[in-house]
Amino acid sequence: MLELGILNAGWHNLQLFESFTKGLLLVGFSELGDKTFFITAILAMRHPRRWVLVGAIAALTTMTVISVLMGQAISHFPKVYVQSAEVILFVAFGLKLLYDATQMTHQPNLEDQKEAAEAVEKAEAKLSKQSFRRGAWVRGTWIIVGEAFSLIFLAEWAIAPSLLPLP
Repeated sequence: MLELGILNAGWHNLQLFESFTKGLLLVGFSELGDKTFFITAILAMRHPRRWVLVGAIAALTTMTVISVLMGQAISHFPKVYVQSAEVILFVAFGLKLLYDATQMTHQPNLEDQKEAAEAVEKAEAKLSKQSFRRGAWVRGTWIIVGEAFSLIFLAEWAIAPSLLPLP
């Protein structure tokens, strides 16, 4: 009996690892090359990677927490309304994706990369060069973390183009 329990535990761990790997690969490949990827890459080339990573992780964690809270709030609505909204949104986004696919050209689309570079340029222009003087590294570090956080957070929620040009 003990051997059977060990085999079942091993099989469960293997299934868990397989599911985790599939999920990681799916998300990794789908996120590769999006606006958030380019913003993070550009920031990491200009600033210490450690602080860009801290800002990125904070932004994505905050986004995840907000999404979970929204999901919890929506779960209190009547089930029939939630399911109806799910169907309508699924069909609407599916039709939009199909329409966008029919409008695509065979030329590579570098729009996300250009938008990310513009967003970083605008944010960089607002940064004070004095904050990076010797002795002011702590303030400069928080500026880098804040810049990474705000740009990535806004890009993930797809509202960055409408908010970033504001003075």
